[in-house]
Amino acid sequence: MLPSMKAAALARIARAACAAALFALAVPGHAYAADAVSVRPELARPLQQAQALMARKDWRAALRVLQQAQATPHLTQAERLLIERFRGAAAAGAGDDALAARSFEAVIAGATLQAPERLAMMQSIGELLYQARDYAHAATWLRRYQQAGGTDPATVELLPQAEYLAGDAAAAEQDLRRGIAASGASVARLQLLAACQLKRKDQVGYLTTLEQLVVLAPRPAYWDTLIDKVTSAPGFPQGLEVAAGYLRLLTGTLGDSGSYVDLAEESLQQGLPGFAVATLTRGESAGVLGKGAAAARQQRLLAMARHAAAADLADLQHEHGVAASRPDGTALVNLGWDSLGQGHSRQAVAWIQAGMRKGRLAHPNEAMLELGIAQLAAGTRQAGERSLTAVHDGSPVQPMARLWLAYARHSPGKPLTAPAPGA
Repeated sequence: MLPSMKAAALARIARAACAAALFALAVPGHAYAADAVSVRPELARPLQQAQALMARKDWRAALRVLQQAQATPHLTQAERLLIERFRGAAAAGAGDDALAARSFEAVIAGATLQAPERLAMMQSIGELLYQARDYAHAATWLRRYQQAGGTDPATVELLPQAEYLAGDAAAAEQDLRRGIAASGASVARLQLLAACQLKRKDQVGYLTTLEQLVVLAPRPAYWDTLIDKVTSAPGFPQGLEVAAGYLRLLTGTLGDSGSYVDLAEESLQQGLPGFAVATLTRGESAGVLGKGAAAARQQRLLAMARHAAAADLADLQHEHGVAASRPDGTALVNLGWDSLGQGHSRQAVAWIQAGMRKGRLAHPNEAMLELGIAQLAAGTRQAGERSLTAVHDGSPVQPMARLWLAYARHSPGKPLTAPAPGA
């Protein structure tokens, strides 16, 4: 429970415990109508003493006085409940949340309470039990609070937390989904939902929730987990390694120097030297490459990538003519993707679209993914989102398309940064 929430709970507990007894204590021998409590002088004195101690926040001393009050001869049931009201407030102030909850449970079980007071006491019991780490018991009372009409947002959020901590991830997920449907997703709700799905081994649901999380809170840790889950899944196409690495570059999750070098080498092997240069130069700018024992090797790799990128750029237009003369569009799509690596995003869009119009593609879903990425890089976000959404359900490419879609949506209106030119 947050400190501010704890303070609010204590204030509410004190009101619930003491307000109903003030009149009875002020006029000993008179009955308090709601509970029919007639406070005898021999009981009124220790209760008034406990009240004064609680006003000074001397909670432990108040508990000792209440223990003495409990020893008053011939207590009626109503008098016992009055003592429990005070004991609940004093115990909560002293940090004995379990004792406070037990006292208020006794009051609810035995007293006739007005609906608002009963609701406030249910709320207090749930919060106290949560604070006492009696999560299963807390969930019971927090659920009762909501069923009785309780709507305090902070208290409502405690129910799925208590259920999760009590080991009931399924119930927690169900309540989280109800909350999200009623008032929308938040980072805290999605974090807990992801934890529930992990506990239940729901990998599909977990990935979907992480995608929502990176839109609301695009933290590198979330992106790292999400990209790793997708790329390590069985059947992930090797041809998407560069698309995944490019996304890691943009989200700041590429990692150590070995990851930069691996992505650059993979880009070169796939005939994409522009991506290799972009990767290595960004690694240098980030201070990850160009130092230590591996610096000389990294510099040789960068020089080789730059040489290959320059030759590739000089030959692009000739290769485009050759690709355009072929009966299928695969070569045009590949050239468009290569062109994006060289920093020519609009040309990349045009060539990939020309290849797709030709048809007979070796990997049509990969082509759609690459088109979407190129459109994002060209600043046409809506077109990029349409292309990424068009990747077929069930295709091994779709999880990567969904990641790029999440990236596009986490910064609407902000064009994607294209890789640096290869030369």
